[in-house]
Amino acid sequence: MTQVGVFTVGKPKYRCVENRIFNSIKEILSKNEFENIVYDENQEGLDVIYVFTNESAINRMIKMFLFNKVLMDHKIVTKEILFQKNLPGIFSVDNNEKILREFLNVNLNSDLVLYKISDMGINSLTEIDLVKIKKPT
Repeated sequence: MTQVGVFTVGKPKYRCVENRIFNSIKEILSKNEFENIVYDENQEGLDVIYVFTNESAINRMIKMFLFNKVLMDHKIVTKEILFQKNLPGIFSVDNNEKILREFLNVNLNSDLVLYKISDMGINSLTEIDLVKIKKPT
């Protein structure tokens, strides 16, 4: 299953480091994964980067950000995204909302919706959850 990794990174001191990071991300991710990166900024002005990829690529990105001395924080938020729990506002923006919908369409299934009901209650269900529960996969 596709994982969702979120990285909080500082601004590199030099433009060449920024270019190296950009090129490394392009090498680590597939073309489609690269095009589906969601960028945000936190209150401190740090970049927040959401990637939809596999665990191996997430680990490679962690190492790359550490090597370039810009990684401030990272975590896997797959469950939160699948459960659509406390979604950042950035996912309500046009293209980012489309990326989220595509991820949910591929990765959400009736078992996960049942687990969501158990974890968060029946009132937590969204439109896509209802579709997935009616068409078990």
